[in-house]
Amino acid sequence: MVGGTSGRLTDKGIKSFITRKVIGSKLSDGQGLYLLITRAKTASWRIKCRLEGKEKIYSIGTYPQNSLAQARLELNKVKVH
Repeated sequence: MVGGTSGRLTDKGIKSFITRKVIGSKLSDGQGLYLLITRAKTASWRIKCRLEGKEKIYSIGTYPQNSLAQARLELNKVKVH
């Protein structure tokens, strides 16, 4: 199990996911926030949202430079606007 008791991600689960480094794999935290393993084999935070009816992907940065807590704060900022 990757998430905590609430089903959301934990740092331990993220670290386990990242060690596999399967390009293109995603790990969701819910509400459109997910971690993507890029072609460069880095873990990049992304937010999927809709703007004017069109799906958009917002990139936050990489993990661990941007922590899970920071990514969730950024999600809240994006979802409000």
